[in-house]
Amino acid sequence: MDKVKVLFLSANPAGTTKLQLDEEIRQIMTKIRASEYRDVLELVPQFAVRPDDFLQALLEHKPHIVHFSGHGSNSTEELIVLDEQGRPKPISKEALVSLFRALKDNVQVVLLNACYTRPQAEAISTTIDCTIGMNKPIGDETAIVFAASFYRALGFGRSVQDAFELGKVALLLEGISEENTPELWTREGTDASKIILISPPQQEEGLQTKTSSVDSLPTLILSHFVPNEEPRRDQLHYRDASLSRSGTDQLRYRSHIDARHLVIEPDDPYLDTVRSGGEIRPLDFWHSPWARTFTFPALDIKLINNTDKAIFFHEAILRVRKSKLDPRPIPIIHGTGYHMTLPLINIGWGPMEDCVLRFDLLKDREQDALEPKSLEKSMYPFELKLGDVEVAPDELSLDTYFESAGVDVKMLRKLWQHRFGNGYGVYFGEESELGEPFDDSDLDLPSDLRPYVNQGRPLTRRMPWSEYRSLEKRSLGTFPDREALIVGELEYGQTDFEGYKTRQTNKLKAVVVLGEMPPGAPLPPSYSYQIRLEVQGEGYTRTAPISHSLGVGTTDRFVIFVAAEKSSTHEFDIVFRYNESEQLESRPVKLELFLSRLDARYVEEKGCDFTETKIYSSLRLNVTDDSQQRREGYRDCASSVAPSLRRPSAVRKAAKAIIASIRKWL
Repeated sequence: MDKVKVLFLSANPAGTTKLQLDEEIRQIMTKIRASEYRDVLELVPQFAVRPDDFLQALLEHKPHIVHFSGHGSNSTEELIVLDEQGRPKPISKEALVSLFRALKDNVQVVLLNACYTRPQAEAISTTIDCTIGMNKPIGDETAIVFAASFYRALGFGRSVQDAFELGKVALLLEGISEENTPELWTREGTDASKIILISPPQQEEGLQTKTSSVDSLPTLILSHFVPNEEPRRDQLHYRDASLSRSGTDQLRYRSHIDARHLVIEPDDPYLDTVRSGGEIRPLDFWHSPWARTFTFPALDIKLINNTDKAIFFHEAILRVRKSKLDPRPIPIIHGTGYHMTLPLINIGWGPMEDCVLRFDLLKDREQDALEPKSLEKSMYPFELKLGDVEVAPDELSLDTYFESAGVDVKMLRKLWQHRFGNGYGVYFGEESELGEPFDDSDLDLPSDLRPYVNQGRPLTRRMPWSEYRSLEKRSLGTFPDREALIVGELEYGQTDFEGYKTRQTNKLKAVVVLGEMPPGAPLPPSYSYQIRLEVQGEGYTRTAPISHSLGVGTTDRFVIFVAAEKSSTHEFDIVFRYNESEQLESRPVKLELFLSRLDARYVEEKGCDFTETKIYSSLRLNVTDDSQQRREGYRDCASSVAPSLRRPSAVRKAAKAIIASIRKWL
């Protein structure tokens, strides 16, 4: 019996609604394999299709059924596929009609499993015998259930009309009230009930034909695992100060099919913006912008046992063809700059080469909503050459530029050297030139707390508050609110995966405070993941013991987290060994893995054990000895209150807190 080919074309461009295309093809394959003539119906998948892929696939495979899953446009009556950059690319109704008119060959059925495809289906039906389209938006579940049931009916030798009706019945049985969304169109003079793509084989009298119902190999479907839910706050083992970051603070991954490869890459708005030359804005965080919910990418493995025997998978081997360091720099501004400095750092794994910062200082933060005055480099009055920046510039003080803007920087820095203040004034150490000599013997300050507020030195000079405020106001000059907005651009060189060097320019906007940083202390995060790849290497393997038993006709699913010590790219496939001597191979994978310097450094500092198969990290304060916990708790209390000892009242309050903590823990 001749094969009946189903050409499965799908597209889910970047920026469009995520579709469950892998689940759709899995369900279709499952239903086909459960049908009577499963060996006759051949599914040919083509993912992430471009316009030219339609021509190539029709010429190459000469299918009997053409199936498209993706997005359709209501207003323009177009199908949406991908362009060469993975962005949405429309195909007009007229182009589709011309395509099938020229290459109809064996095509008898066209199924457009996408929203608003009724007009295209009606137009194509002038050329093709049977065409199915959707008259309104269609949900993922509806599309999957209808398509899977449609092909199952064909696999049992039913007509196109019967298969269409049974697809609608399946929706009703599942309680999906969209049975009227699919519409069947036929070419003039064609009866869909008479079109049977798979006819029962002719049998000679006295002979019996045995149809095989099993394959010699199980089925493997490899995709990128995307969690359905965000982690709950009570599931996090730490907290972080990155709440003010715009958008999500979770590093995600996205995936698509590129030719033969499953391509997985970071999906983060900030990374996308900076790498495409967008604006650099401050991000508030402690250890890392992604510390709250950082995770490594995971591979989603689906196995179907369609053989005639039970199988036991016991090993998964990643055959890595190539691993390469990601050398691209990632500039980031670490929150607000204090003491007239810009906290610019590089969290990528390659340097910002020959880095130049061009900028202007605006007078108040309210101008944050304004665009830069000009895009021309010559219009920025200040230029700071930073050289090659591996992690952070050696010196990024803006004192010189604030002096040019009318700020008395030297006086401000002298004022900032005060120890603390009370109702009588501001107190300075004996090395200061400010204030008047003062006998501090009658100062209401316990001797055991003096080291916290003055590093053990006596307080010998005092300045009245009125004089202090007058000096500060005069020194701030044109920035009376103690804040300045830096608006400019950062130009730097970078090296890509292949060693090519390019120059990139990002707009930049940040707030710098002419004053001190407020006190605060973070608690540490933790991580966990499963298998580690090398940052550099070729032709090596990584083996993970697995344990999965599949009975006949059953399905299993699990994930493999993939990690590396630095940002890197990897090309590999996976071999699953089962029943001792047999094996199953996956499609090739191209993985771009992102791990910033900050995340990697934190993992290393917390003593994480990078082993071959599984990596655990733990909080050092999480010990089982009760007395040790009490001592650690006391240290936490002391470290959190010490930075705020600036006034006698604060000192007394801190002392009481420490004493209360000691009594509690002892």
